[in-house]
Amino acid sequence: MKRLISILLLLCFVISIFSAEKNPGTVVIKADNTARMHYKLLPVMSLDFEVIKRVCKPWLHKEGKLTYEKYQNSVLVYDTPEVIDRVRRFIKNNDTPSVNIRIDIKTQSVSPDNQSRFGYRKAPPGQPVIVTY
Repeated sequence: MKRLISILLLLCFVISIFSAEKNPGTVVIKADNTARMHYKLLPVMSLDFEVIKRVCKPWLHKEGKLTYEKYQNSVLVYDTPEVIDRVRRFIKNNDTPSVNIRIDIKTQSVSPDNQSRFGYRKAPPGQPVIVTY
């Protein structure tokens, strides 16, 4: 199965080279420079991509790429396995889960004269209820 996938990828690569000659402006990737290059999608919890980019961009090789996948909240790295592993370790060591706070409020009926004492004000329809303490 792996061999079949490799053959299909090679076939796609050869076809893209020939079509690139017919279509000006198409980017051709040379196989000799990128033979050791790999793609890896690294999930991110709360670390900002700009921080990752600022720190990890100098580690990349000349042909290496670092992009942010917004819909998967991940960083796509295209480089050698060593650089990919270094970026993965950086993200693992510096990325923390985002903080989630849940507040459950149970209220009893509050009369209009006690509303301010409890820090509770009824909001107009469609507006959030304001609770202060």
